[in-house]
Amino acid sequence: MYAKLGERYGEDAHYLVLDGEVTEKVLEVMWSEIFEKFKSNPEQIFILIITSPGGEFVATYNFYMKVRFWGIKLVTVAVGTVFSASALLFLAGYERLALRGALFLFHNSQSHIENGSLDEEDHVRLATHLHTSQVAQKQLLEDVLKLNGRDIEKL
Repeated sequence: MYAKLGERYGEDAHYLVLDGEVTEKVLEVMWSEIFEKFKSNPEQIFILIITSPGGEFVATYNFYMKVRFWGIKLVTVAVGTVFSASALLFLAGYERLALRGALFLFHNSQSHIENGSLDEEDHVRLATHLHTSQVAQKQLLEDVLKLNGRDIEKL
């Protein structure tokens, strides 16, 4: 598989592997690695190999938005189970590939709220995630403005 990907995307493609649960920490590490390489070479191709049962939706959504906003050349490759939040991660790719036998699970992220399966602690955690998402969006805007020599306070 790697040889075929190398032929298709070049030997300079940067490989990342997600084999397990999608967590905010995993995505932060992955984003840091991607963005550092992207800053020095905006044409860099990243290949993300995915097999995952899913994980944290809000963190995955934030990662998805950053990849799409910056125009990161991310190729996503499903090699096993790509369930729940990892399915959204798969969709972040500008090119998406799946090996024969890869399994996908897409579902409504609101389903846990609507069917009442969230307890009070879950509601607090969801509200915290939504706040974190807003903070992340503000930070992203500040980063973009800084790269363009502008200050958010002057908007």
